[in-house]
Amino acid sequence: EQVMDKPAEAAQVYESIFAEDTTRKDALLSLERLYAGLSDEGSLARTLEARLGLEEGRSERAHILLRLASLSKRSDMPKALAYAIRSLGERADYPEVRTS
Repeated sequence: EQVMDKPAEAAQVYESIFAEDTTRKDALLSLERLYAGLSDEGSLARTLEARLGLEEGRSERAHILLRLASLSKRSDMPKALAYAIRSLGERADYPEVRTS
């Protein structure tokens, strides 16, 4: 990522890596950073969804779902609420989902 100094091109490389091996969580983490830096919310959401499919830890899944909810709230409130509710199902004691 840093060596290329061209985040859009770096994202294409990581997309290719992930397309060849959809278990490459490291490629998704790099894509997540790149798309966040590029403010590409659609690609970031797609990347987070892919990470969600690979993540086994309930706490991390809850965190990803909350990030997806945050990304969705401006454009699709029902979808944002669905992500937030799913996060509650993952981990009710996660600090960000407590109601009090």
